Amino acid sequence: MERVRVDEKRTTTVYDLKSVIKSSLFPDDQEQEIVALSLRPELLTTKDDVGFCPEGFTDMPDDAKLSDIRPPLENGSVVNMLTSSARTVEGVKLPDFLKAGRTTMTVEEMVAKQTRIERQESSSVASVSFDMHAANSFQAYVSSLGFHNKRGGILYGEVKEDKVLVHAIYEPEQQGSAEELQMERSTPQEERADAIATAWGWKKVGMVFSISAKSDRDYMFSATEVMSMSAIQEELGELAVTGVVSQEQPDEEDDDGSPPEVHFEAFQVSKQCVELHGKGWFSVGDSANEFKCRNPDDKKDRTPVIVGRTDVDRVDVDYFLVAVAIDSHSSGFTSTFPVENRLTGQSSADLKAQISGKPLAQGLKDFHAVLYVTDQAGMSSGEAGSFAASVLLGEIQSGHDMIVRSMAGVV
Repeated sequence: MERVRVDEKRTTTVYDLKSVIKSSLFPDDQEQEIVALSLRPELLTTKDDVGFCPEGFTDMPDDAKLSDIRPPLENGSVVNMLTSSARTVEGVKLPDFLKAGRTTMTVEEMVAKQTRIERQESSSVASVSFDMHAANSFQAYVSSLGFHNKRGGILYGEVKEDKVLVHAIYEPEQQGSAEELQMERSTPQEERADAIATAWGWKKVGMVFSISAKSDRDYMFSATEVMSMSAIQEELGELAVTGVVSQEQPDEEDDDGSPPEVHFEAFQVSKQCVELHGKGWFSVGDSANEFKCRNPDDKKDRTPVIVGRTDVDRVDVDYFLVAVAIDSHSSGFTSTFPVENRLTGQSSADLKAQISGKPLAQGLKDFHAVLYVTDQAGMSSGEAGSFAASVLLGEIQSGHDMIVRSMAGVV
């Protein structure tokens, strides 16, 4: 409730500590005396018919050195103090049970004030369905890279009742390794992607990432990955989902030479995970797949959560994962144009192949093709949205028609 500092506990006595307390905490109140100090909190509530009776508290006698006190005094140790008369401590927030005039708390009340980690039995969405061409494009690319490094993308689509429909996967500029993934967010390109999606009646509905086969892990998700999943749900809402692409590595004795099996799965994290992560409770623990937990409002609490019946300071991330049923569909849009920000690149030849032999609006009915055109033309997000709307309506303005054909080298 109040903090004092002593310079050297090996030579400082309890009497010296009393002097430091008096000079630090109530220097202007000469009549106030420190009756007793003790590490035992019962000092604050022990009474007889007359008043407080500190005689039984002898763990901190005046002549004892602080280094000899047991248990040892350390930085942050709490010492209870009984003074000769009542005093007001500025800024102290009394617990509710003290405000009510009580000096004890039941076990039930103590447990209620702790954070109990509980599994969420079902996801907030009934299912998620991926456009088969968009999903296959992402899966094929990470497979072509041998699942060496992690790869990620932002999902665009619709939410119909409690079902998420993913129609396109935008892959921002990014850096990936076996364990880490950093996607560049809030860029001008992403703003154009947002505008295109809005023009087509879509919005961001989650993210997707691949798990590197080069990662030496014996778990499904790391704490860093679950924090990223939590962040995307906090950003987009409780119906946001995360797709995960992984490659199953066969055991050496079971390896028959066939290609490794690739899995495309979907998950959410629990609402409790989103809330605790948003409030700053989590950091990566000693193991990569566990959270180290600290209550930001009570950093001295070394076991701030309850798992099962045990007070702990770390939690396996699996407690927060919720599987989502996954399906596929055809959005009615193509996904044949090369995807942005890949090693394979995009070119005017790709655009020419995309629009040749068909009406221009039909050829451009591809999220990545429209994003390429608006990027190359340097359109603002507003212009990109207008252009995407004209593609959807099949009414491309003559000026835009000329720009696209000029980019593609088509007369």
